[in-house]
Amino acid sequence: MLDANKLQIASFLDGMYFFIPILTLYMLDNGVGISTIVIAQVFYSIVSFSMEMPTGLLADKYGQKLSIVLGYLSASIGVVLLYFYPDAFGLYVCYSFMGLAGAFLSGSQEALLFEYMKETEKSSYQKAYAAMVSSGVLGVIVSSAIAGLMVQQYGASSYPWLIAMTAGAVFLAGLVSTTLSSVRAQISKDEEGSGVF
Repeated sequence: MLDANKLQIASFLDGMYFFIPILTLYMLDNGVGISTIVIAQVFYSIVSFSMEMPTGLLADKYGQKLSIVLGYLSASIGVVLLYFYPDAFGLYVCYSFMGLAGAFLSGSQEALLFEYMKETEKSSYQKAYAAMVSSGVLGVIVSSAIAGLMVQQYGASSYPWLIAMTAGAVFLAGLVSTTLSSVRAQISKDEEGSGVF
């Protein structure tokens, strides 16, 4: 299987956040207030922003594949923690791990895909990139539909299952990513890579 196809599969699995449609209801059921849920978004933003440069330097130094695997691992850890700690603390830690995952994944998938497609014409990269992004969107659509059906059928008792399914899907995305070929971009000047400082 081509590495570009593996990135599409990982992107599809990463899009399968089954818990997104029910997260607010799940947290409210566990006594977490709306303001706390909104504030949790701040944790995501702060961690994602502050870790953008360190994770980028790590990707430059050790490769985008490692960064992608660590991103999916961080996301799955965050979701698992939310499963075991469905309170304000668990939500803050979950969003912090999700922010870290966002920083690890930011640019790494695109850069690795670009390196895979470098030998082909430019339009091939654009098509592969569009397919990867579309796979992620398809994952969101499929997981939202499944979540809706499960909530309709089982009500609030499906919430923990949806969180566990999300953790499983993101972990599987990480496993698929471990099978990617390691390709490192050739940086001609130190200032363009991790030697920027």
